[in-house]
Amino acid sequence: MAGYVASGILYGGIINAPLKKLGNCRKFAITPNATIKKRTSKMIGTYGQVLDSASMAEPAKLVIEMDEWNTDNLRDAAMGTVIEATQEAGNDVEKSFDLTTVEHGGYYDLGKRRVSGVSVTVASVTKIEGTDYELDAEIGYIKFLEHIGSTGSAVVTFDCAAIAAGAIILGGTESTIKRHYLLRAHNEVDGSHWEIEVWEATLKPTSETDYLADDYSVLGFEGEMNTPTGKTSPYETRRFPAAA
Repeated sequence: MAGYVASGILYGGIINAPLKKLGNCRKFAITPNATIKKRTSKMIGTYGQVLDSASMAEPAKLVIEMDEWNTDNLRDAAMGTVIEATQEAGNDVEKSFDLTTVEHGGYYDLGKRRVSGVSVTVASVTKIEGTDYELDAEIGYIKFLEHIGSTGSAVVTFDCAAIAAGAIILGGTESTIKRHYLLRAHNEVDGSHWEIEVWEATLKPTSETDYLADDYSVLGFEGEMNTPTGKTSPYETRRFPAAA
């Protein structure tokens, strides 16, 4: 027998869907839970003593800590859903703005991101970036400055890059998080192989999601484990000796 110091790989996913590697998992802890029921004496001579007691099992607690900021972990931290965010490459895309209604100093959406080759014209006169307008090319936002004037239309022409693998997380769209987990662990002490599989966990986020963190931040979750139909326990722990 040996102590336990482990490294591991955590797989997880939506119930009845394929599992995915979730990245660096800092904690995967299960705490059994129970309530002690007792019958206490009120009789003379034994007052306050326990006459009978029983331990009544309750759902075990699962705690997970992740420091990998991938789409799946952030989706769960936001209690949200994920949709694809793609963009086809474009050349000489045009968008016009009515300068009589434009608020100088305000940013306006070009409808595309990662824009380049931007040209702004008013009455066929080319305007100058930094003097007449400012641009955030990554998100595709333009700001018109007072120098551009308040009459006519500004015609913005630009190219945009193709984006094939973006994602949008719609936060707060899921009222319940239910996940299936499989932790593959390696005991660094004796080389034994461990598997902890949770068939169905109902979780809630326990940490803030700091999008301006100065250091590596943790996405925390906790909850209870359910015993789904066809299973006899909410989770399994499997141990195998080190490979020969």
